[in-house]
Amino acid sequence: MMTEVAVWLETMGLGRYVGLFDEHDIALDVLPDFSLAELRDLGISIGDAKRILRAIAPPDVNVPTSEAERRQLTVVFCDLVGSSGLS
Repeated sequence: MMTEVAVWLETMGLGRYVGLFDEHDIALDVLPDFSLAELRDLGISIGDAKRILRAIAPPDVNVPTSEAERRQLTVVFCDLVGSSGLS
């Protein structure tokens, strides 16, 4: 039976690292904690280490979408008689 991390690596074409990840007890829950240096210390090439880091990075919520989105907006304005004098 393949582990989750093994399936994940295989889908990215990085199945050659399955044994390395298993040997070091690396599971999906600890992947976000890895740095480029740590992956390099494991013997992973720079290119593959960057591919792994890119795959585990959280999505950037500030990336603009290519489609415009139309939304309805309601604006409420209230003017109280005599409010200027009260302020």
